[in-house]
Amino acid sequence: AARDLAVKGAAVAVDASALAEVPRPELLPNADTVRPIVDEPEEGDGSEVVTSTDVLRAYAAAADLARKKGERVMLADALHESAELAFALGQVQRARELWTDAVDSCFFTLQAADYWEGLATGAEAQGGLLAAHGWRACARGVVILGRLVRHGLHNDLRARDTHARFAGALALSLLGATLAHPQRAADCAAYVPACLVPGVEIFGGAGALGGGLREAEFAASCAACATILVEGA
Repeated sequence: AARDLAVKGAAVAVDASALAEVPRPELLPNADTVRPIVDEPEEGDGSEVVTSTDVLRAYAAAADLARKKGERVMLADALHESAELAFALGQVQRARELWTDAVDSCFFTLQAADYWEGLATGAEAQGGLLAAHGWRACARGVVILGRLVRHGLHNDLRARDTHARFAGALALSLLGATLAHPQRAADCAAYVPACLVPGVEIFGGAGALGGGLREAEFAASCAACATILVEGA
């Protein structure tokens, strides 16, 4: 329902493939409304105006329902997409809080990013992060942590480093499980992680991740976290 409302108001969540074809939103003067952009709007065309508050409330309701049902993946999606909208509206602090909650929901752990090393240590008995938490949680975790590193933690260098290292551990757990992982450094340039989970189309498949995980966002998050770890920027 929240996605339908977002589509109606043309509020595009960056990582939601279901909204990928929707026009980018136009902010109205009161900074609390979004509306579809049309090439030549006609007077009295009856276009419905949807406020950003309506969309955020719908996502909050979806998150509350997912939380009550124990659907952690759907909860993470609702929180993540809500954070994308908040960020698009300039509500950076709110976006940071929602992204952080989304990471926590992926791993059923409060402050998961801050104490990720303990989380990883606890997962070793089950075979590691991927085996303990599943590829849905790990893949979403990489994307959301990348968003935090790129857009939500500019004034906290320690937190950026911690989040980047957590994303690196998750990416390693995912890429290390592929059947065709390159063994030589020279092979990495042409490597495409096409088979993170045998028999499952993670990237680009309709509904594969409850909304899909786009290759570009996964790669961008990996690149952002790698930059922090290598350059410390």
